[in-house]
Amino acid sequence: MNAIDKLLGKLAKYPAAKITRKDLSITIEPQDDVGFSIELVAERGHCTVFFEGWHEEFESEEEALDCVGFGLSPACRLAVTYRGPFPYKWSLQHRVEGEWRTDSVTGLFLVPFWWRRRVVYKQNHLVDPPVAASGW
Repeated sequence: MNAIDKLLGKLAKYPAAKITRKDLSITIEPQDDVGFSIELVAERGHCTVFFEGWHEEFESEEEALDCVGFGLSPACRLAVTYRGPFPYKWSLQHRVEGEWRTDSVTGLFLVPFWWRRRVVYKQNHLVDPPVAASGW
C-alpha cells in the first residue's frame, strides 16, 4: 500500500473531505473560505506535501501523512503574505502556549514590492487535534 492509499484510508473517516485523486497525487480541498488546499505527491521513494505555496519533502511516508493530518487540523495555520493580489510567502505555523510560532517558510524571490503588503491567515478544521504519529 502506498502513501496515497494510506491517506485515502485515513480520510475515509471524514466524509466531508473533498478529495481529488490522480496517479501520483491526492488533493484535499479546503472546507470553507478560510481553509487551504493540501496535496500529497508520492513518487520514487519520497513524498512532497503542499499547503498551497508552502511545501516540504519527506523520505518517510509516515512523516508525510502526519504533516497532512497536521495541515487538516486547527493546530496548524498558514500565514500567506501578499503584495497586492499576488501571494509570495507561505509561513507554516503551530500554537505554543497560546501563541502562533512559525515552523518553516516557503517564498518566491521575485515579488512586486511596489504593491501593499498584507497577510491572510488560513486554517483547516477537518481533523480534531491532537494529530501525531499518524494517529488521526
